[in-house]
This record gives sequence, C-alpha cells and structure tokens, in this order.
Amino acid sequence: MLNAEFVEKLRAGDLASYKQVFDIYYKDLLKYANRFLNDIESSRDLVQEVYCYMWEKRSTLSIESSLDSYLFRAVRNACINQIKRNKLKVNYIQEFMLRVNSEDTFSIERKSGYDHLVEQDLKEMIESIVESLPVQCGNIFKLSRFKGLKNQEIADMYNISVRTVETQIFKAVKVFREKLQHILVFLFFLKNF
Repeated sequence: MLNAEFVEKLRAGDLASYKQVFDIYYKDLLKYANRFLNDIESSRDLVQEVYCYMWEKRSTLSIESSLDSYLFRAVRNACINQIKRNKLKVNYIQEFMLRVNSEDTFSIERKSGYDHLVEQDLKEMIESIVESLPVQCGNIFKLSRFKGLKNQEIADMYNISVRTVETQIFKAVKVFREKLQHILVFLFFLKNF
C-alpha cells in the first residue's frame, strides 16, 4: 500500500511515481477486470483507460482511502459501465435481428427504397455472421435469438447442459460484437432517425 506522500507525488505529476503505480498494480487490476469481463483484451483496454484517466485527472484526484482501494474501485466501476454498454449493444442487435426476421420488416409500405436496401444489407450481414459460426453454436444462437426458445428448452433439444447453451450463445454474441462493432453507431442512428 502506497502512502499519502506518494499520492501527493502523483498529484504533482511525478512520472516515476506513476510508473511505480503502474508496475505495482497493473497485473492485479487486469486479473480483477477480467473476472468481470471474461475478455482479456477488453480488460487490458479498460485498465489502461483507468490509468490514463488517473493521469489526466491527477491534479484533482480525490483519494480518500488508499491508492489501491481507489484503483480497484475505479476498475470495478469501469467494468460495470462496460458491461452495461455491452448489454445495450447486444440488446440492440437482438432487437434488430428480431425485426429483420419478422414478417412485416420488408413490407412495401417502407418510407424509401434506401431503407429497404440498408435493411436487406444488414440482414445479409447478420445471416453471413450466423453461417460463419460453428454449426452447433449457430444453431443454438438461431434457436435462442430468432425463435425465442429458452436456454433450458435448447439444452433439452440437444441433450446438453444449460451452461453449454449459455457458453455457445456468449461465443456467438462475442463474434457479432466483434464483426458488427463498426456499424453499431450507424444502426443506432437509423433507429433514432
């Protein structure tokens, strides 16, 4: 645990102190973040963002307990925010896929041909991603997200555990998140336009 004098050095912008904080806590913070996110790359990014934020706000840092408590609390809060953002993205993708697969999605009463083309392109992209998944993973994902089956129902169909179903869905959602990351903002814009 680093003392108040050390925190004052950080506030003053002492790079050697900042590097020491990084060296002492980085690995433990990374493990801690990964317990929440279960994704080592996202965890690395998140911990680095916490360190960057700490450096940018160093002159106004309000550390009331210990520096390690401050860092772990900052990582925990950042993880919670990341999980919320990811959940919103996944929910939007699911909502969009349900809309794409509904019978009235491509009705003739669309406002413009452009809307139809954009939705058709997105539908094809989603179908392509589903087809790129391993067979069982893709089938489980389709049953869950397109057909609306519960995890227990899918587990019973395949004679596997509910945990295996959850793992397969998680893998599929991760692939979707990676492949659709660059168009999520665009989809959000379309939804609210």
